[in-house]
Amino acid sequence: MSKNYFFLSLIFFFLLLITGTDLLADNGNRVFYNVSDIHGISIIGANSVCEDDNGFMWVSSKSGVFRFTEDDERQYDLPYVTANVISVKLLFRNSKLFAYTNNGQFFKYDSVFDRFEFLFDLRVFLKNERLVVSDALLCNDSSFYIAATFGLYKYSDGEGVQLISETSEKDHFVEWYDDEYFFHGHSGNLTIVNSTSGETDRLLTIENEKLFEISQFYFHEKQGSCGLEQLSEKFIIMMSGSIG
Repeated sequence: MSKNYFFLSLIFFFLLLITGTDLLADNGNRVFYNVSDIHGISIIGANSVCEDDNGFMWVSSKSGVFRFTEDDERQYDLPYVTANVISVKLLFRNSKLFAYTNNGQFFKYDSVFDRFEFLFDLRVFLKNERLVVSDALLCNDSSFYIAATFGLYKYSDGEGVQLISETSEKDHFVEWYDDEYFFHGHSGNLTIVNSTSGETDRLLTIENEKLFEISQFYFHEKQGSCGLEQLSEKFIIMMSGSIG
């Protein structure tokens, strides 16, 4: 890859998760509000939450997308191609809001007509009706990096879908490191990907007797650490230095 070596040092820790304490959580008091108490509605199985530039809170679930203000709420139906949907997640960047399903349907919010419109179906591009989307990232140019069945893909308007790297499993995850690079975690491997070129470098391979399939992946920017979880096991990677 044509760039400077990215990490000055990488320290790897393996932790057996004994307690429910989240080591990567920020300290401080938090106040939680129940939307059922405030708005008199019930959201079962919320998948993601984001805030837009206007201060609206958006929540996605299998039943659709909800928008909340202090004194109002609205539910949006997604124009599904097929309704066999298990989960819906949201992506927000540069004042643009998108929603995507576990089976590869992507939608864009139109603020003029106040509705979600169909954008593309990954299953059509890959000719795979059983495709599963584990995770996705939204780039500044409104292109997407998509962790889906057996591969990391990039979708951009006008160019369609490109395969970035193959994987041996359907569940893998992506998370931003900064505006240019992102992490890709799968099957005991952690790589760094240049979002402009799609070039990848391997950072870490987790040696384990059992196949380490990632169930959750997250990056804590303030602490410079990212976490890979598999059921009761948690891997925490502490990093210093910078990319580029």
